[in-house]
Amino acid sequence: MKNFVQFYVLLFVNIVLVNGEFRFANYYQDHMVLQRAPQKSIVWGYSDTENVSIILTINAQVYQTKSFSSNENIWSITLDAESNEGPFELVATQIFSNRSKKTISLRDILGSPIFQRMTLPRRQYRARQYRARHHRARHHRALTLPRIDIIAHDTTADDI
Repeated sequence: MKNFVQFYVLLFVNIVLVNGEFRFANYYQDHMVLQRAPQKSIVWGYSDTENVSIILTINAQVYQTKSFSSNENIWSITLDAESNEGPFELVATQIFSNRSKKTISLRDILGSPIFQRMTLPRRQYRARQYRARHHRARHHRALTLPRIDIIAHDTTADDI
């Protein structure tokens, strides 16, 4: 009986480790900004299993790829250069061999030709004041990242 229980525990752990979660990389979120023309944006994420079809739709354009084998099952799609600034909805669909589907989406995505970097807290405050005064700044999106000291925490940062 003890061996029977150990077998199922090991089987469960193996299934959890092999099968990930279908998702975008951590820094892709609702209300984000993607690079706009003339540059191309790359959208990527993780899949449940390897060699499964991924279909991505944005602004009536359809892209297709397959997840490739690595330690994690990663998928990646390079989007065409988009001149429209949005907002868009980004929909990714994972299609399994038995024709079942799993869909994830990101909403309110904007396209921008430039990225501005403001690192100091007082600059962040100034950016908020600027957005409040200028109507063109309504398309500015703020991304605040926590400070991470990887060496001190002895952790890996997979897709920060």
